[in-house]
Amino acid sequence: MTGGFRYYDYDFENRSFMDLPLYAGAFPPTNSSFDTSDDGVLWKGNVSYKFAPSHLAYITVSEGYRRGGSNAIPTSGTFAENPGFLRFGPDSVTNYEIGIKGTGQRFRYSTAFFVVDWKDVQINTSTPVWGFFAAVNGGKASTKGIEFELDGRVTDRLGINLGYTYVDAKLDEDALSPTGFVLATAGNRLPGTPEHTVQAGLAYTVPVGSHRSWVTRVNGYYQSSTENSISTTSSNSAQLGGFQLWNLSTTLASDQWEATLWAKNIFDDAGVTGLFTEAYMGTLPSEGYYGNGSKVFLSLPRTFGVTVSYRF
Repeated sequence: MTGGFRYYDYDFENRSFMDLPLYAGAFPPTNSSFDTSDDGVLWKGNVSYKFAPSHLAYITVSEGYRRGGSNAIPTSGTFAENPGFLRFGPDSVTNYEIGIKGTGQRFRYSTAFFVVDWKDVQINTSTPVWGFFAAVNGGKASTKGIEFELDGRVTDRLGINLGYTYVDAKLDEDALSPTGFVLATAGNRLPGTPEHTVQAGLAYTVPVGSHRSWVTRVNGYYQSSTENSISTTSSNSAQLGGFQLWNLSTTLASDQWEATLWAKNIFDDAGVTGLFTEAYMGTLPSEGYYGNGSKVFLSLPRTFGVTVSYRF
C-alpha cells in the first residue's frame, strides 16, 4: 500500500490593458483587474497484490487540480464584454485505475482500465460580442478507457513493442457560458481526443565485430478521428480525420559512440491535429477584409536527419 498527498496554495493577480492608438478617441483605452487565491490538498493511494513472482494487480486512486486564470478581455469601452468572461475558475479530476502488469521470459506487459471524473472542466470558446478568445468552466465531464502494452523480444535479435488505447471522453452535462448560453450539450466528445490509438514497433540488432552493433528500427502510430471543437454547432467545429505516422532509423553503435540515420513520417502523411475554420476566420469583403485567416495545424512533415553522440 502506498499513500500520499500534495498541498497547494497560490495567489493570482490580473492586470489587463487594451488600447488602439491608431484610432485615438474613437476607441478609448480600457483596463480590468482582479485578484484571486486558492489552496487545498490532493490525495493519492495505491494498493497492489503480487499474485505470482513476476505478476501483480493494482488499484490506484488519485486527484488532480488545475488553477483558474484570466481571459484578459475589456469590460468597459467600445469593446466591452460581459464581465462574467473576465475570469475562469479551477478544474479538478479524480482518477481511478485498475490493472495488471508482469514480466515473462521474453516479454513485459501491462493492461489497465481507467475512469477520470472531471469537475468544472475548462473549455475554450470565444466571447459573444467581439469574439475574443476565452476559457470558461463547463460543468462535468468524464473519460473512460482501456490501454494495453506489450514489449519484448521475439528472438535474440528481433524486438517488438505494441500498444493500444481506447478512450471514451465526453461531457456529462451541458456546458454553459457565463451568460447562460449552451456552449455544448451533454454527450459531446471532448475535442482532440481520439477514440482509438495504436502504436507498434520493430527493432532488429546485428552484431558488428566484438564491440559494435547495428540496430534498425521501424515504428508507427495511428489515431482515429477527433473533434476540433466541443460544440458541434460552432463555426469552428469540424471532424478531423484519423492519420498514421511511420518512422525509420538505423544506428551503428559502439561502447562509447553511436551514429543514427533517421527519417520521420516517411510517408509524409499530413495528420491534422487542429484548425481554425474559414467560417471562423474567413473573408468579409464588405468590411474591406479580403484575406483568409483559416489555419490548419499539421503533424511534422517527412523529415530526414543524422544524429551522432559520444560518451566521455
